[in-house]
Amino acid sequence: MYIKIAGAGLSGLSCALNLAKNDIKVDVFERENCVGKKYGLSVLAFKAYETNILEELKSASIPTSNLFPIYKIRRYAPSMRYFETYSNKPLYFSVIRGPEGSLEEMLLNECMDRNVQFFFNQTSNADVIATGARFTHFIGISKTFKNKDKLDHISLFYSPLASGGYFYIIPYGDYITAGGVFDAASVVSPLKNFNEFFHKKLGLTENAIHTVVSKANYFHSSCFDKLYVGEAAGLLEPSRGFGMRTALISGKLAADAISNRKDYNNSLSSLFKELAKGEKIRDVYSLMEESDFERLIDFMGQNLSIEEYKAKKELLQSRKFRDRLSDPKE
Repeated sequence: MYIKIAGAGLSGLSCALNLAKNDIKVDVFERENCVGKKYGLSVLAFKAYETNILEELKSASIPTSNLFPIYKIRRYAPSMRYFETYSNKPLYFSVIRGPEGSLEEMLLNECMDRNVQFFFNQTSNADVIATGARFTHFIGISKTFKNKDKLDHISLFYSPLASGGYFYIIPYGDYITAGGVFDAASVVSPLKNFNEFFHKKLGLTENAIHTVVSKANYFHSSCFDKLYVGEAAGLLEPSRGFGMRTALISGKLAADAISNRKDYNNSLSSLFKELAKGEKIRDVYSLMEESDFERLIDFMGQNLSIEEYKAKKELLQSRKFRDRLSDPKE
């Protein structure tokens, strides 16, 4: 059997690696001149407190030696009041994205060790489509800096400047990436809003090591004429705009479908159901006003364990969200 993959992002690399492990000949065609070019040097993160992410990655043959554990996360209201969630187990694992010293490079090396052939600066009519977003629902902007303050936690900022999205800071050792995820339908000038928030409000004014501007999409349909993986299949978490985990998992599912002659669309069904929950959360956040975020801070308290956070989150989701926030002492 011979399979061609279009795109050497995370989903394409995951698919190629898992096909090669099953002794299937694989060629990967990438329009850029290297892997990870879009990200340059960026930091992103896997959520670890809702799924066993390490087990998921290992089962998909994804190397995990370069993951950086994060034990705290702070969520900020527009006033910059926040609540912090902590755990003695990692809440997130951050990772370097880009051409070198990155998750992409590690996957590339694993693939090449298994004789996967790569054709850079080329495109092809492929069996597996891993070419990234086909529509624009989100716009992402991020800048990477030296971690001068030795930040050890993730920060999420809810602000009107994010236009239906949010801002974030994710650390990885000596680096941090400051980013913004914007609703493409409601934002006019995302770069202006990004600079106003991070430069003026947070005082992050030094020159960035690397800047990324990207688009992303999500949709929930499993009727594809080919095997679309990752963002090309709309496998993006709607409430956060992140898609690393789903990219890697969908690549593995596509490889399994090819290797074992399974129905790929059926294999995706559980992922689509999971992402549908994220879409509901996103709808809730899109309706919240600044005062709602302030009441959320009051309800959560300043510091709480991950167990306490999950319990309060479940309580909030058990009623109409606005009604529950209107009387947090109930």
